[in-house]
Amino acid sequence: WMHQLQGETAFGDVKLTSAFSFSEYERLSESHRTILVTEDELNQKRLNDVFYKSFFTRQTFVDLVRTGWLSSQVGLDGNLEQIGGSTLKAGDKSILDLGLFVSTEVRLEKLKVRPGLRLAYNSNYLTVPAPSVNLKYVFNDQWTWRMGYGRGFRAPSARELYHEFIDSNHNILGNENLKPEYSHNLNTDVTYALREAPVQVNTSFFYNQVEDMITYFMSSGNSTVTTYVNLDEYKTTGFILTTSYDWSDLKINSGISFIGRYQNESEIPDSEVPAFVFTPETNTNVIYNIGQTGLRISAFYKFNGSRKSYQLVTDGEGVQTP
Repeated sequence: WMHQLQGETAFGDVKLTSAFSFSEYERLSESHRTILVTEDELNQKRLNDVFYKSFFTRQTFVDLVRTGWLSSQVGLDGNLEQIGGSTLKAGDKSILDLGLFVSTEVRLEKLKVRPGLRLAYNSNYLTVPAPSVNLKYVFNDQWTWRMGYGRGFRAPSARELYHEFIDSNHNILGNENLKPEYSHNLNTDVTYALREAPVQVNTSFFYNQVEDMITYFMSSGNSTVTTYVNLDEYKTTGFILTTSYDWSDLKINSGISFIGRYQNESEIPDSEVPAFVFTPETNTNVIYNIGQTGLRISAFYKFNGSRKSYQLVTDGEGVQTP
């Protein structure tokens, strides 16, 4: 069951946006043995049961402070996870996340600066402040530049820590020794709009660095068992070019990107493994509205290039694998 409630109200010039959600999941598994001739059932028994509950809320006050050149918002969010059942060897568990965030937008003619800060509490882990800053500069009606930086923190979820998901197709075990993720994100982009045609071009660059990223890992001792582990360091970087054409009833959007993923093997002494291995991706969307008929014709194309990585072999050299 999933329930959600959203609302918005105003106290003078201050707006309050509220969101509440509650999710509840329960799974029961039973075993039956049936004699097909007599249709009698023997040895009926319950194998396992599991439940998962999640409550989330976010309250945001918009324009708490507002002048001709400054506006701000302050908010509080919270998430409570509860998980239990026979699939948890350590018994029922719960995790509470609370966050207080604030952001301010300062407008200085062509420049907008939006700094922000989030302070968090987690019932299982020590948290760190998560600051961010975003800049936007409008040179003229054709050129716009943006840049943003954010410091991230994510604690492991109850599922990643405690849940054991075992059936005929899965054998995924939680890991109570997981550490939280810490990350840095940097992105920048430039947008150019043609005056003589309804065409817009955007180029962007991003760089992500994640410490102790949580990911899946297949046990070397048992190839059927998968669990969660922390990667010491994980990085991604990339370049994205997109174009859009919007004229009358015709709209065309296309883009190309090169996404690079960090290879830890590049840190091995005398290794020839590159720091990043890049994957190309392209996509094109074409939409045409046929006059006043209400009919629309759409065409979509997407290409994902091969994603490769390196792994160690017995002689210590890196080998590229698809």
